[in-house]
Amino acid sequence: MDVANLKQISFFSSLNTDELNSILKITHELPFQKDQEIIQQGRTHASLFLVLEGVLHVNRKAEPSNVYLGRIETGSFFGEISFFDPGPASASVRAMGGGRLYEIRREDFFKLIEQQPALGCKILTRMMHEMANRLRRVDQRLGTSVFWESLTK
Repeated sequence: MDVANLKQISFFSSLNTDELNSILKITHELPFQKDQEIIQQGRTHASLFLVLEGVLHVNRKAEPSNVYLGRIETGSFFGEISFFDPGPASASVRAMGGGRLYEIRREDFFKLIEQQPALGCKILTRMMHEMANRLRRVDQRLGTSVFWESLTK
């Protein structure tokens, strides 16, 4: 585990070496294999996952089949919904090949925030920015989908 790996993650890119080292202390490296399910829809978890290497797909079970929601690549993150609001996962995340993740457990992250509030604020602000961008993209896709659906009726 090293600082260079963390710098790949968008919301850590502006942090200094000391701040990154503080984060490294609460990360756990997890290698994964092709077809390994990292998060299972409906299962409770409370970790944030940072993709150091590899590609994962997000799918949601919906009758009568699975719905592909997106692709997660190196430098991105996932698990943020259950990280902030522990509960059943809203989708499954599966590896498309081998790779590596960093896992940050919710309780470790909140201890870090208590010990270093300024660092916690920086991270949370950047995470919220990334999450807002994701929400905007979903909103645009939904708007486009509704538009095209209305034309077929």
